[in-house]
Amino acid sequence: WWHSDRVGVIDMATFMSRDALVPYSHVVYSVGNSPFHTYLLDAMPHRPGVALVHEARLTGLFEACARQIGRSPDWFQELVRTEYPRVPEEVLVGGIRTPDAVKYGAYLLGPVIDRATKVLTTSEFTAEVGKRERPTRRADILCVGFGYPYRPTMRDRESIPLRLATVGRQNETKGLETLIDAFAIVHAGRRDN
Repeated sequence: WWHSDRVGVIDMATFMSRDALVPYSHVVYSVGNSPFHTYLLDAMPHRPGVALVHEARLTGLFEACARQIGRSPDWFQELVRTEYPRVPEEVLVGGIRTPDAVKYGAYLLGPVIDRATKVLTTSEFTAEVGKRERPTRRADILCVGFGYPYRPTMRDRESIPLRLATVGRQNETKGLETLIDAFAIVHAGRRDN
């Protein structure tokens, strides 16, 4: 693994061993909606910390957890039924598709909030979902904004060519068509197109 004198990368087993011997001051878990984050859900109850959540919908994360050894075949369905009693049974067959998760507001952010000391996100939407799912933890759910501080002035906007990019996995439930339409409207309104 890469490391320097002050910063390094270690695997989770090494982290847990070192933390048991000499506890770290703070722990931040970076949680996303993929199978690559499943080990965090099991670690968080044993070593409390802050969850940095990069998205509101975590159904894929919990579906991946359901496939792990030691969990019952109905673990995911039982979790969704507990969190969202109004989701129809037929929606849960074989997991929950993204459009259904969005339609029924089945984000599964609440179970991550339950495991965390605080929740940080760069998305106001994610923070609002979290506060809706766990209203008693509102004070522990914070939208910290984006890390990039540059805000172009009007002069910058008129003098530089318009170049836009989106980074990360995109799909229609994230409003990609709306974003592309908005780009077209902005582009049409510029004098330098």
